[in-house]
Formats: sequence, C-alpha cells, structure tokens
Amino acid sequence: MEKRRILWVDDEIELLRSQVLFLERRGYEVIGVTNGDDALARVLEKRFDAVLLDEHMMGLSGTETLAELKRVRPSLPVVMVTKGQEDSLMDEAYGLAADDFVVKPVKPTQLAGVLKRILDREALETASLVQRYMAELRQLDQSRDGITHWDDWLERYVSLVNWDLKLETARDPGLHELHDQVLREDDALFARYVIENYRGWSASEGDRPMLSVDILPQVVVPFLREKRPVYFIVIDAMRYDLWLLFRRLLEPHWLIDDFPYLSIIPTSTNYARNAIFAGLYPKQIAEMLPEFWAERSQEDAGLNQHEGQLTNACLERLGVNTPTRPHYKKIRGGSTEPSVLKLFRGWRENTLYSLVVNFVDLLTHERSNLQVLSEMSDTPQGFRAVAAAWFAHSSLLAGLKELSGRDVTVIITADHGSIQTERAVIAYCDKKTSKGLRLWFGQNLRFEGEGALLISHPEEWMLPAERIGKNYLVALENYNFVYSYNKNEQRRFYAGSFQHGGISMSEMIVPCAVLHPKTSR
Repeated sequence: MEKRRILWVDDEIELLRSQVLFLERRGYEVIGVTNGDDALARVLEKRFDAVLLDEHMMGLSGTETLAELKRVRPSLPVVMVTKGQEDSLMDEAYGLAADDFVVKPVKPTQLAGVLKRILDREALETASLVQRYMAELRQLDQSRDGITHWDDWLERYVSLVNWDLKLETARDPGLHELHDQVLREDDALFARYVIENYRGWSASEGDRPMLSVDILPQVVVPFLREKRPVYFIVIDAMRYDLWLLFRRLLEPHWLIDDFPYLSIIPTSTNYARNAIFAGLYPKQIAEMLPEFWAERSQEDAGLNQHEGQLTNACLERLGVNTPTRPHYKKIRGGSTEPSVLKLFRGWRENTLYSLVVNFVDLLTHERSNLQVLSEMSDTPQGFRAVAAAWFAHSSLLAGLKELSGRDVTVIITADHGSIQTERAVIAYCDKKTSKGLRLWFGQNLRFEGEGALLISHPEEWMLPAERIGKNYLVALENYNFVYSYNKNEQRRFYAGSFQHGGISMSEMIVPCAVLHPKTSR
C-alpha cells in the first residue's frame, strides 16, 4: 500500500525526530521543512496527503503560511500546531480553512489520531468526488457526439481541465486512467471538428471563435484607447491547466476576467505568437510584412525577433496612437534574468508594455536534456507542479503583485499550449523539408495511417504558399512524427515528451485573462 505523505513545517523540526519516527513506524512518509516558503515550494513540487504546520516560525507565520497553502492547494488538509488554545488564533485559522489543531507539547499518539481522522475523512470526500465525476462523465458522454459549435468545445475543455486538477487528490489509479481516456477520445473528435471548420473560421469574421489574430485588436487595443498603461504578458506554451494554478496566486491581488480562445494552426511559436503580435495570419504577415517573417518548423529563438515591430505595425494599422512609444521585452524567466519587478517599476507611461516569458516553453523543450527535470515532470501532474513552483517564486509574480497597487490593466495570455506525445506516425519527405516533432513543411510530404493532417493548399489555411507544391504536415492528438528508418528507437526516445505545433485541445485551447486592480472597482 502506498504510504501517506505528510509535510511537517516547524522551525525546530530537528527536535521533533522522535515524533517523526513514531509516524514513520505507522506507515507515514514524513518530510520536514523549517519555514513557510519551503513548505509552499514543496507542495507545489509534490503531492502531500496532509500538512502539520507550526504557528510560531521565523519569516512567514503559521497563519500566513496556511493562507498561502490553501490558496495553491485548496483541498490539502492542514493541521495547526500551537502553544495554546487562543480563541483569536483558532478563529483566524478556522477562517483560513484549517482542518484541525494540536497543542504543544505534541504527543505522537495525538498526532497519529488527528491524521487518521483527517485522512479517513479525506477518503470519504474522495469517494464523493468520484461519484460527482462519474455523474458528470455520464453527461459528457451523452453530449460529446452532439457538439456542433465551437463554444461548446471551449466550455467542455475548461470543465475537463478543472476536473483534471480536482482529481489530483484522488488516489485511485483507475480513475486517472478513465479521465485520460476521456481526454484522448475528446481530442480525436476535437481534431476532426477543427479540420472541418478551421478554414471557414480563418476566412470569416462572422460566427467563429476568438483566434490568436484577435487578441491584440479585440482585447488589448480597447484598453489602450482609454489612455491607460497596459501590460501585455505572453507566457509562451502556458497550457490552460497551468493558468488555473497561476490564477490562484494572483486572485488575492487582482480582479480577474478570463476566458479560453483558440491558437491558430500550426500551434508553433513562430506562427501563433507572431499572429498575436501582428493581428494577422502567417500568410498575411508574409505578404504584407515580409521583412518581419521567417519560417522554420523547428523552434528557433531567432524566428521571433520582430514581435515589437509587428506590434507597432498592428497598432498603426488599427489607428491607435499611444502618448509614448510602446515597449517590448522578452525574457526566459530564469533566476539569472533581469528582475521583472524592477522592469515594471520603470514602466509607468500611458502606453503598451509587452513582455514575453519563455520559461514554460523552455521547460517543454529542455526537460529531455536534464534527467532530474525530466523525472520531475514526466506526467502532466509533475509538469504542472514544476511550472507552478517556478511561478510561485518568480520575479514575474512579484512584479504582478506590485502592479496590483497601480491604476493599470494587465492582460495575460499564451500563444499555444502543449501535449504529452505517446504515439508515433511514420512520415516521409524530401531533403529540403523543414521538420519538427509535430510540424513539417516542404514538398512531397506524406504519412502512413492516421495521426496527421496534410495541408495541400496552404492559402486556404492562411499559411504562406510562396512556391507551388508547398505542403504542411501537422500532427493530430498525441502523435509525433518519426522517420521510417530507426522508427522504434525514435518512438522510445520521444514518447512522453511535451510538444506543440499540432492540433489537440491542450495545444489549441489556451487562456486569456484581463486583470483589474481591486481598488479600481
């Protein structure tokens, strides 16, 4: 039986060794940390069944830590450890959703009893969660084949992602497998729906979903016309599930209006992100602004060097004049990068400030090169935990907290998401083809079986067709491309990696959020 994992937070944890050993002999795995900041980092990195939290600590107090823990992991049980039964402390802690109390000096049998009571209750709550999920699943199954409108797909996916996060606390492997199967089946139907409708969406301004090309004109520009500072932040490759975790850390500071929209095809950075900043499809950028367009299916930082110029061209085309020139900055999001907090402190004019943050995208690409990172993020749950831990300690979050005290508007979005690839499709091409794991383009492209879309007329998909016979090959669902030779080795190497460029719900359905300071309403 899997051990229950307990996080014990106490600045004198080394003095509690006998109590820790007592719990370990009763089948618990106990991990100790000495402060609230480390506790937050641990719960973002791993799944815990309960937390023992001392009230009196250096740095963050127990109640402050409790508030943060409940913000990032609302369903995680927390037991407060206090020196006395002060009514004011208990009222504050219960108001912050503490699950129970123990009073020092702590008796090991008392701790074991409290943990058993809480975890038994958690098991009952898990059973209730499973029942609610199964009831909704029956409704989802009944409605799946009847989806005929894009809005239904967006609503359905957001519901599935929310369930994905709720089910993290369930200890039933069969339930996770069932949910994964639901996502796979939906992905297959979603890909078919997109293939049937995308060309009509890109050719029309009528009844169609919001796409990458609409974010700047329809979301950002209206706030610029109000002559106020607008901070436009694009977190590269931020999936919708990641946004929901990031949102929890922002909610105490901002009023948040968020919604899903669709990335353009291909869901590759140099297509989707350029489309955001230009307000144009790749075909239009290549024709109207050829000096700012470059194309390659492999991710290359050099292909997105003109986003500031694309933004300026878009604003000029839309007739938007800002009092001072717009600013643009791109950072990787690592600890050695310039502080976003300091950057935001210097950005105070009534204009557009655009910031691209590449950390999540780097996480998708570099995890296979770093064994520790790969092991930590080899599942969607692990991937989320690593990304959430980064955001919780990032200068981006620090900067956003400070901005919440100013009269500004912040817009956060992603250019595309990513999907964990599990299956391979054999593809063929000539030597001049540009190739990625989920996107190829060139001439004489073909593939075996299913799992891909061959775009023979790129102009119908608003993609550049500067030469006759140019094709695009786009991966569907959770497939990636492999060559016909050495295919088994390629399958093993790339299976389980997080990729983008293709057509799936987690790549195409991405978040956009408008943040308003709480003092402005």
